[in-house]
Amino acid sequence: MADLLKLSRRRLLAGSAAAAALSASGCAAPRGGQEADPTPPPVWPRLTVGADCARSVTVQWKRQGPGELVLRRADPQGPERRFSAPQRDAEAEGVIFPLHTVRIDGLEPGQDYEYRVEPDGSWFRFRTAESGRCRALVFADSQSSDRFKTWARVYRGALRHFPRPDFAANLGDLVDMGSRLSYWADWFEAVTPAIASVPEAPVMGNHECYRKNPGDRQFRPIMPKAYLEAFPVPENGEGDLERWYYAFDCGPVHFIVLNTQWLEAAAFRPRLYERMKLWFLEKGSKTNLPWRVVMMHKDILHYQRPGKPWKTRFSQTGRRLMPLFEQTGIDLVLTGHLHTYRRRGFVRNFRHAKDGPYYFVCGVSGNIRHNVEALHELDLYAAPRPETDNFMTLEADAGKLSVRCFLPDGRELDHALLERSSGRASG
Repeated sequence: MADLLKLSRRRLLAGSAAAAALSASGCAAPRGGQEADPTPPPVWPRLTVGADCARSVTVQWKRQGPGELVLRRADPQGPERRFSAPQRDAEAEGVIFPLHTVRIDGLEPGQDYEYRVEPDGSWFRFRTAESGRCRALVFADSQSSDRFKTWARVYRGALRHFPRPDFAANLGDLVDMGSRLSYWADWFEAVTPAIASVPEAPVMGNHECYRKNPGDRQFRPIMPKAYLEAFPVPENGEGDLERWYYAFDCGPVHFIVLNTQWLEAAAFRPRLYERMKLWFLEKGSKTNLPWRVVMMHKDILHYQRPGKPWKTRFSQTGRRLMPLFEQTGIDLVLTGHLHTYRRRGFVRNFRHAKDGPYYFVCGVSGNIRHNVEALHELDLYAAPRPETDNFMTLEADAGKLSVRCFLPDGRELDHALLERSSGRASG
């Protein structure tokens, strides 16, 4: 692996596992065997949210050899902090990845910082969240069959219309098959170099847990090693379920990222739901902040599709988790999985209500669309069909939380505003 990392891009061919690994680290391999600039490409670091977006962030990069990170305020004359980052060899699909990870704490809210990876790294800039405000981008289901060209267009378009968010959330099914490293290479290429400045808040989806071998007619569940190694999210203290679910703060909002893949993980994490439920009730949902927001992959509903025998109904995810959300005072629930955009509004006891958790299924940001035509009585708004890609924004202060849905060109499709009233959210 060390020798591979020393090769120039001129000698790398797309399609090999090594090329996929290098591309995911920012060392992009030429497509289809075409020659490229022989100059060694830079190491592209990527940011993941810390436990508090106003005061922490995690930086990760892939490179063989020793590593160090230099951090300073966005002032070339300011003092520098240095962080040692020993190499850790991670493995996914038989490929070894030399990873370096630095968790940075003690930052100041609303402050611009610069960092670089030593030796000889470029400077990258990011800004911490303000203590009383949150601005986030939200994407659903970027899985693609076009080498993530659609995902790149949606992601970059969102940043043009909504620059410098505190973080970008992806609600699962980032890729179509978690075992295929070339998919991850293309996904990271689509978000580079922005992910070096905009922290990622990932959610594990069912497709992160899939493999399809030659001759297979269906996906097979696997341990989602590539996903788990790619995103060093805040720790949850759950041992062998570390990074499967987590929580973090951004300004006035406490975000809880849940894992709805207990069916896919049954063979290797058989008590995922039970352990996550206890963590959620005892730790994950606990906060003194004004707003509680859940992000998860699978939706609370199933919709009938042409040729499918089942009817529109509440999913197992909905039946298990919705009562917990009501019990713990969750204000907003953002889901994906269905590749459709629907605003449901307040739902309590499985029906519309004047208060309670406010629900969205957040659409699609890749090119794989389901064009779900069925409607449920909970759907207050459905995106026009045939459906297209979209992104969402979330903005909050102590008294208001705004959610908006946009097309990639910036045209607004839908919005909702939650406000505090007698300690409860109202819309």
